[in-house]
Amino acid sequence: MEEGREVMASDSRSRREGHSPSRHPTLFSTLRYERRNILNGFAFISLITSLIAIEGCVGAGKTTIAYGLAGFRKSRVLLEDFSSVPFLEKFYADPVGFALETEFCFLLQHYHQLHVAARDADEVVADFALEKDIIFADLNMADAAERQVFGDLFQLLSSRVPKPHVTVFLSASDELILQRIQARGREFELAAPPDYYRRLNAAYECFFTRHPGPVIRVSADEMDFCSDPELYGWLAGEVEIALRNG
Repeated sequence: MEEGREVMASDSRSRREGHSPSRHPTLFSTLRYERRNILNGFAFISLITSLIAIEGCVGAGKTTIAYGLAGFRKSRVLLEDFSSVPFLEKFYADPVGFALETEFCFLLQHYHQLHVAARDADEVVADFALEKDIIFADLNMADAAERQVFGDLFQLLSSRVPKPHVTVFLSASDELILQRIQARGREFELAAPPDYYRRLNAAYECFFTRHPGPVIRVSADEMDFCSDPELYGWLAGEVEIALRNG
Protein backbone atom coordinates (compact mmCIF):
# COMPACT_ATOMS: atom_id res chain seq x y z
CA MET A 1 0.00 0.00 0.00
CA GLU A 2 1.22 3.38 -0.77
CA GLU A 3 0.65 6.89 -0.04
CA GLY A 4 -0.10 10.48 -0.71
CA ARG A 5 0.06 11.90 -4.08
CA GLU A 6 0.98 8.30 -4.60
CA VAL A 7 -2.58 7.70 -4.93
CA MET A 8 -3.36 5.46 -2.06
CA ALA A 9 -6.70 4.46 -3.37
CA SER A 10 -8.85 2.22 -1.30
CA ASP A 11 -7.26 -1.12 -1.91
CA SER A 12 -6.05 -3.31 0.93
CA ARG A 13 -5.81 -0.52 3.49
CA SER A 14 -8.17 1.98 1.96
CA ARG A 15 -6.37 5.21 1.77
CA ARG A 16 -7.69 7.20 -1.01
CA GLU A 17 -11.24 6.37 -0.24
CA GLY A 18 -13.77 8.69 -1.75
CA HIS A 19 -15.12 10.96 0.91
CA SER A 20 -17.62 13.55 -0.11
CA PRO A 21 -15.90 16.86 -0.93
CA SER A 22 -18.43 18.57 1.31
CA ARG A 23 -16.66 17.07 4.30
CA HIS A 24 -13.53 19.07 3.58
CA PRO A 25 -13.01 22.83 3.57
CA THR A 26 -12.55 24.52 0.23
CA LEU A 27 -9.26 26.21 -0.49
CA PHE A 28 -10.73 29.67 -0.02
CA SER A 29 -12.60 28.88 3.18
CA THR A 30 -9.41 27.43 4.68
CA LEU A 31 -7.46 30.54 3.72
CA ARG A 32 -10.17 32.86 5.08
CA TYR A 33 -10.22 30.91 8.35
CA GLU A 34 -6.46 31.17 8.79
CA ARG A 35 -6.36 34.83 7.80
CA ARG A 36 -8.96 35.58 10.49
CA ASN A 37 -6.98 33.66 13.11
CA ILE A 38 -3.76 35.43 12.22
CA LEU A 39 -5.35 38.89 12.24
CA ASN A 40 -6.92 38.17 15.61
CA GLY A 41 -3.61 36.98 17.01
CA PHE A 42 -4.77 33.46 17.84
CA ALA A 43 -1.92 31.23 19.00
CA PHE A 44 -1.59 27.67 17.73
CA ILE A 45 -1.58 25.01 20.44
CA SER A 46 -0.99 21.34 19.67
CA LEU A 47 -2.17 18.66 22.09
CA ILE A 48 -0.39 15.84 20.24
CA THR A 49 2.09 14.15 22.56
CA SER A 50 4.24 12.76 19.73
CA LEU A 51 3.94 13.08 15.96
CA ILE A 52 5.76 10.37 14.01
CA ALA A 53 5.82 10.97 10.26
CA ILE A 54 6.52 8.28 7.69
CA GLU A 55 7.94 9.68 4.46
CA GLY A 56 9.45 8.47 1.19
CA CYS A 57 8.89 8.41 -2.53
CA VAL A 58 5.76 7.12 -4.22
CA GLY A 59 5.77 3.35 -3.78
CA ALA A 60 8.15 3.32 -0.81
CA GLY A 61 5.56 1.79 1.53
CA LYS A 62 4.58 4.70 3.76
CA THR A 63 1.01 3.68 4.54
CA THR A 64 1.92 0.06 5.24
CA ILE A 65 4.60 1.17 7.70
CA ALA A 66 2.31 3.76 9.28
CA TYR A 67 -0.37 1.16 9.97
CA GLY A 68 2.11 -1.37 11.31
CA LEU A 69 4.02 1.06 13.53
CA ALA A 70 0.83 2.63 14.88
CA GLY A 71 -0.52 -0.81 15.68
CA PHE A 72 2.67 -1.80 17.49
CA ARG A 73 2.81 1.43 19.50
CA LYS A 74 -0.97 1.62 20.05
CA SER A 75 -0.96 5.03 18.40
CA ARG A 76 -3.53 6.85 16.31
CA VAL A 77 -2.86 6.59 12.58
CA LEU A 78 -3.35 9.60 10.30
CA LEU A 79 -3.53 8.86 6.58
CA GLU A 80 -3.20 11.43 3.85
CA ASP A 81 -6.66 12.24 2.46
CA PHE A 82 -6.42 13.19 -1.18
CA SER A 83 -10.10 12.81 -2.03
CA SER A 84 -10.71 16.55 -2.14
CA VAL A 85 -7.97 17.13 -4.74
CA PRO A 86 -9.80 17.10 -8.09
CA PHE A 87 -6.73 17.40 -10.30
CA LEU A 88 -4.92 14.17 -9.43
CA GLU A 89 -5.28 12.22 -12.66
CA LYS A 90 -4.45 15.30 -14.74
CA PHE A 91 -1.44 15.91 -12.50
CA TYR A 92 0.02 12.46 -13.11
CA ALA A 93 -0.50 12.86 -16.85
CA ASP A 94 1.20 16.28 -16.79
CA PRO A 95 2.93 16.99 -13.44
CA VAL A 96 4.31 20.37 -14.50
CA GLY A 97 1.22 21.55 -16.36
CA PHE A 98 -1.08 20.90 -13.39
CA ALA A 99 1.42 21.57 -10.62
CA LEU A 100 0.05 24.93 -9.46
CA GLU A 101 -3.47 23.85 -8.53
CA THR A 102 -2.44 20.38 -7.38
CA GLU A 103 0.38 21.48 -5.08
CA PHE A 104 -1.66 24.23 -3.44
CA CYS A 105 -4.54 21.81 -2.92
CA PHE A 106 -2.31 19.23 -1.29
CA LEU A 107 -0.61 21.79 0.93
CA LEU A 108 -3.95 23.04 2.25
CA GLN A 109 -5.32 19.52 2.63
CA HIS A 110 -2.28 18.35 4.58
CA TYR A 111 -2.42 21.48 6.72
CA HIS A 112 -6.09 20.90 7.48
CA GLN A 113 -5.54 17.27 8.51
CA LEU A 114 -2.64 18.10 10.82
CA HIS A 115 -4.45 21.11 12.28
CA VAL A 116 -7.47 18.97 13.16
CA ALA A 117 -5.32 16.10 14.46
CA ALA A 118 -3.56 18.49 16.85
CA ARG A 119 -6.75 18.87 18.87
CA ASP A 120 -6.41 15.44 20.49
CA ALA A 121 -3.85 14.55 23.13
CA ASP A 122 -2.28 11.33 21.92
CA GLU A 123 0.54 9.92 19.83
CA VAL A 124 -0.01 10.08 16.08
CA VAL A 125 1.69 8.12 13.30
CA ALA A 126 1.09 9.87 9.97
CA ASP A 127 1.93 8.58 6.49
CA PHE A 128 2.85 12.07 5.38
CA ALA A 129 4.61 15.19 6.58
CA LEU A 130 3.82 18.74 5.52
CA GLU A 131 7.37 19.02 4.22
CA LYS A 132 6.55 16.65 1.34
CA ASP A 133 4.73 19.53 -0.30
CA ILE A 134 7.99 21.44 -0.60
CA ILE A 135 9.64 18.44 -2.27
CA PHE A 136 6.85 18.13 -4.83
CA ALA A 137 6.57 21.87 -5.42
CA ASP A 138 10.30 22.27 -6.04
CA LEU A 139 10.18 19.39 -8.50
CA ASN A 140 6.99 20.29 -10.34
CA MET A 141 6.51 24.06 -10.23
CA ALA A 142 8.58 25.60 -13.00
CA ASP A 143 7.64 29.24 -12.42
CA ALA A 144 9.85 30.99 -9.83
CA ALA A 145 7.13 33.46 -8.81
CA GLU A 146 4.67 30.63 -8.18
CA ARG A 147 7.26 28.77 -6.11
CA GLN A 148 7.84 31.92 -4.05
CA VAL A 149 4.13 32.30 -3.30
CA PHE A 150 3.91 28.60 -2.47
CA GLY A 151 6.92 28.85 -0.17
CA ASP A 152 5.42 31.85 1.65
CA LEU A 153 2.15 30.00 2.20
CA PHE A 154 4.03 26.90 3.36
CA GLN A 155 5.93 28.94 5.96
CA LEU A 156 2.69 30.46 7.22
CA LEU A 157 0.83 27.16 7.49
CA SER A 158 3.75 25.16 8.88
CA SER A 159 3.86 27.52 11.87
CA ARG A 160 0.31 26.50 12.73
CA VAL A 161 0.58 22.71 12.73
CA PRO A 162 2.64 20.30 14.83
CA LYS A 163 6.03 19.39 13.42
CA PRO A 164 7.11 15.74 13.47
CA HIS A 165 8.99 14.79 16.60
CA VAL A 166 10.69 12.15 14.48
CA THR A 167 10.47 11.22 10.79
CA VAL A 168 10.94 7.72 9.42
CA PHE A 169 12.37 8.06 5.91
CA LEU A 170 11.84 5.02 3.69
CA SER A 171 14.76 5.02 1.29
CA ALA A 172 14.26 2.87 -1.79
CA SER A 173 16.07 2.21 -5.04
CA ASP A 174 14.58 3.47 -8.30
CA GLU A 175 14.15 -0.16 -9.35
CA LEU A 176 12.03 -1.01 -6.31
CA ILE A 177 9.90 2.13 -6.68
CA LEU A 178 9.17 1.45 -10.35
CA GLN A 179 8.55 -2.24 -9.68
CA ARG A 180 5.94 -1.47 -7.02
CA ILE A 181 4.22 1.19 -9.12
CA GLN A 182 4.03 -1.22 -12.04
CA ALA A 183 2.82 -4.08 -9.83
CA ARG A 184 -0.10 -2.22 -8.32
CA GLY A 185 -1.17 -1.02 -11.74
CA ARG A 186 -2.88 2.27 -10.95
CA GLU A 187 -3.58 3.94 -14.25
CA PHE A 188 -2.91 7.48 -13.14
CA GLU A 189 0.47 6.53 -11.66
CA LEU A 190 1.40 4.62 -14.81
CA ALA A 191 0.56 7.72 -16.85
CA ALA A 192 3.69 9.42 -15.50
CA PRO A 193 6.95 8.40 -17.19
CA PRO A 194 9.46 6.35 -15.16
CA ASP A 195 11.90 9.24 -15.23
CA TYR A 196 9.48 11.34 -13.20
CA TYR A 197 9.64 8.83 -10.35
CA ARG A 198 13.42 8.65 -10.62
CA ARG A 199 13.64 12.42 -10.25
CA LEU A 200 11.14 12.39 -7.39
CA ASN A 201 13.07 9.66 -5.60
CA ALA A 202 16.29 11.63 -6.01
CA ALA A 203 14.55 14.73 -4.65
CA TYR A 204 13.48 12.80 -1.54
CA GLU A 205 17.00 11.47 -1.01
CA CYS A 206 18.45 14.96 -1.36
CA PHE A 207 15.91 16.48 1.00
CA PHE A 208 16.50 13.98 3.77
CA THR A 209 20.28 14.16 3.58
CA ARG A 210 19.99 17.75 4.83
CA HIS A 211 16.90 17.40 7.01
CA PRO A 212 17.54 19.19 10.32
CA GLY A 213 15.19 17.14 12.51
CA PRO A 214 15.47 13.60 13.88
CA VAL A 215 15.30 11.12 10.99
CA ILE A 216 15.35 7.32 11.05
CA ARG A 217 16.44 6.02 7.65
CA VAL A 218 14.98 2.65 6.69
CA SER A 219 16.07 0.77 3.56
CA ALA A 220 12.95 -0.51 1.83
CA ASP A 221 15.16 -2.73 -0.34
CA GLU A 222 16.70 -4.47 2.65
CA MET A 223 13.81 -4.50 5.12
CA ASP A 224 10.55 -6.20 4.14
CA PHE A 225 8.08 -5.41 6.91
CA CYS A 226 5.33 -7.45 5.27
CA SER A 227 7.31 -10.70 5.34
CA ASP A 228 9.02 -9.93 8.65
CA PRO A 229 6.57 -8.15 11.02
CA GLU A 230 9.14 -8.34 13.83
CA LEU A 231 10.80 -5.39 12.13
CA TYR A 232 8.05 -3.21 13.58
CA GLY A 233 9.42 -3.98 17.03
CA TRP A 234 12.87 -2.82 15.92
CA LEU A 235 11.44 0.32 14.35
CA ALA A 236 9.32 1.10 17.40
CA GLY A 237 12.46 0.87 19.52
CA GLU A 238 14.36 3.23 17.21
CA VAL A 239 11.46 5.69 17.34
CA GLU A 240 11.37 5.52 21.13
CA ILE A 241 15.09 6.32 21.32
CA ALA A 242 14.68 9.24 18.94
CA LEU A 243 11.73 10.61 20.93
CA ARG A 244 13.64 10.39 24.20
CA ASN A 245 16.67 12.10 22.69
CA GLY A 246 14.57 14.66 20.88
